[in-house]
Amino acid sequence: MRIKLTFTPINQCIIPINYQYPLSSAIYKILSNENLEYSKWLHDNGYLDPYNKPRKLFVFSNLYIFPKPTICNQYIIITPNSIITLFISSIIINDFINNFIKGIFKNHKFEIFSDGIKGEFLIQKIETFKEITFNTKMNYYCISPILLSTLKNHNGKLSQYYYRPDDEQLSEAIKNNLLKKYELIYKSKIEPSFFKFNFDYKYINNKGGFSKITKLITITKKNNEIRFKGIFAPFTLETNYELQKIAYELGIGEKNSIGFGMIEEASIFKNIIKEF
Repeated sequence: MRIKLTFTPINQCIIPINYQYPLSSAIYKILSNENLEYSKWLHDNGYLDPYNKPRKLFVFSNLYIFPKPTICNQYIIITPNSIITLFISSIIINDFINNFIKGIFKNHKFEIFSDGIKGEFLIQKIETFKEITFNTKMNYYCISPILLSTLKNHNGKLSQYYYRPDDEQLSEAIKNNLLKKYELIYKSKIEPSFFKFNFDYKYINNKGGFSKITKLITITKKNNEIRFKGIFAPFTLETNYELQKIAYELGIGEKNSIGFGMIEEASIFKNIIKEF
């Protein structure tokens, strides 16, 4: 299920341009308003997949801010008249979605806090959406960047390698990530009879090539800076219904619970953009 939040700043405020991690913390705080034990368990542990990798099983979008904010010294300046939209999705309705919605109704305020700087917001509206109709071929837009990595040998040592949009192995990595999520949710394996992932090359050419559809994002966690290069471009996904649903509800790729990999069906996305 997918949720749309509309909120406004209580006063003029600033938030970091790399707001993903503090926004993730704000989501856990909303959960804790209703169920502190579940929020802490999800943050510290999460749902273990068959390979003992913890997964949080939710994803959220970038912030959509109107009017367009000013950027200054790696901070976003949000004026008091701003309207902000955030999309959040999870396949875990009984625990995540229900606790999140109840947490909002218990306290309509939340904050995005980072490096001693705090932005306070008031939630004006919460909307839930029914599941869309999935076909075997779907056109999607990223509403937060896609991130996928693997370990590669570099100078005799294994190091983290983040896939680039022109890597031949990217499609297979996306497929394997979705299969692991499916196995965790449904406790069984699935082998799709077909799987194709292709970026919109017309869009990429208009942007100026593959290097123009990546975005460097810095996550600051416990005073450690980690830099990710995410991919931001429309794409077509061809596979069976079950994996389309997993991709839509839980996101493409890794780090979904800190704001990576949320997607939207193309026609719905175009309607969202019209609002801004």
